[in-house]
Amino acid sequence: MKKINQENIYDYLDEVAPEFRNYKDYTMWYHENPSLHIGNFATFIIVEIEERKEGIKKIFSFINESINNEMIEEDFKNIFIGQIFETLAESKQAIKITQKLLNGEALKIFNLQVE
Repeated sequence: MKKINQENIYDYLDEVAPEFRNYKDYTMWYHENPSLHIGNFATFIIVEIEERKEGIKKIFSFINESINNEMIEEDFKNIFIGQIFETLAESKQAIKITQKLLNGEALKIFNLQVE
């Protein structure tokens, strides 16, 4: 697996959650601003949680693997983690599910975000 960076994040998100392509604002931020695209992906995760979609497990597996196995390039890590975790921390339901599905370093980082 190639380290995740601001150029290839789009491909990773498309692979992990192909249904994200149909989510609002997908094309608006696609390849324009990786930070905003990841923020939009985090909002998509909340919707998936609220609608109790099965794909959510694959998304969190990707987040766990990416963070716990240091698969994110260092200069992109804060953007990736910040955008996803800050957005998820805004929803009580998302916090509950996120804490259930994250593990290891990813869970530690997320819990610091919600304190």
